[in-house]
Amino acid sequence: MEETIKKSGSGSGCLLRLYWMFGGNVVLLFLAVFLVQKHYEFPSWLDLVYLIIVATLLAVRYIDISYMQGETAEGKPASASDFRMYALILLIISSIVWALTFFLR
Repeated sequence: MEETIKKSGSGSGCLLRLYWMFGGNVVLLFLAVFLVQKHYEFPSWLDLVYLIIVATLLAVRYIDISYMQGETAEGKPASASDFRMYALILLIISSIVWALTFFLR
């Protein structure tokens, strides 16, 4: 019976989805706020952490789709084109936010 359970229903698949849908983005938001509020010099260790979080979001989404039978936010099976769209949107938005923090310091 356990063999019929999809990988996406596993605990690790659920954690991956929580990270790329919510957790990682919240961390990016907090890092952006800290960068602006604390007036860190460029480049700071927080800039590096910000870039690492973006990279982990991409990696986690790729793993979710490729190995864990990932789904879209609407619950449909995700494909490589969904990953490409996610990556494009993430890179554009995170770059804009990061650039804004640079100019607001």
